[in-house]
Amino acid sequence: MKRLLIVAVAALTLSACSKGGDLNHGGAVQVPGAGTLSKQVPANLPDYVKIYPGAVVTAVMDNGASGGVIAFDVTDPAETVMDFYKKAATDAKLAQTMDSWALAANTPHEGAHVVMFSQAGTKRNLSTTVEVKDGKTHVGLIYAGAQ
Repeated sequence: MKRLLIVAVAALTLSACSKGGDLNHGGAVQVPGAGTLSKQVPANLPDYVKIYPGAVVTAVMDNGASGGVIAFDVTDPAETVMDFYKKAATDAKLAQTMDSWALAANTPHEGAHVVMFSQAGTKRNLSTTVEVKDGKTHVGLIYAGAQ
């Protein structure tokens, strides 16, 4: 999941550069067949997708009603951030469907922590990736499904 997020953001960033988009100054780039790449949180962000307080958005891929990807950095500890997303998901009636650290219960918890949530009977899904690197907590959200 982490690799998918990194590859998607990197590919989209390179695509934006080649199309002349100025993402650092509020610009956006239409990526044919994929959506809009920017650093702007979508106005139509589903209510179950929360942006962590104090987040500095580094990339957004908005696919409209079908979902998107948001990457940002924060200064809080990784597990504080993950606890925020676990609570927000529970409040939004999303059930936890996978926790990468629970899968590796007998090993030290290091590297990216990925937790996935979904709501039965709907298309509402959220994947949250949290990792500390270079003194920052990097967060990636992949979401699908409308309100």
